[in-house]
Amino acid sequence: MWSREVNPKGLARSNLRLDFGTARAKHARMIELEVYAAGVRNPEKMMALALELDVISGLRYKVDTNHDIIYMEFVGQAPTLSTLKSLFIKTGLEAKFVGQLPPEISSKKSTQRIENVAV
Repeated sequence: MWSREVNPKGLARSNLRLDFGTARAKHARMIELEVYAAGVRNPEKMMALALELDVISGLRYKVDTNHDIIYMEFVGQAPTLSTLKSLFIKTGLEAKFVGQLPPEISSKKSTQRIENVAV
């Protein structure tokens, strides 16, 4: 925001106020994911996958057809691992996730051990 003040000598002086606090809140955390899917270089499979991925909000992706790898970047909420796997299965591709999965995508559920109780 700019404001203009006049000092006693009649010269104009500009003040600039910067607010970085609100800018940080606007940026959501980005989640990156790398997927190997053999056969994605096939044009029909690539088109089918593109149709499935284009409907996911906050997703940017690119396909490396030389190595059958899909690079994905999610801004905001990311789908679960099972949802992503079902998208690849739907298009006839087997997804193999490269590297460690981010905790936001991991489908690990916390489970409790059930003890055998004598009745």
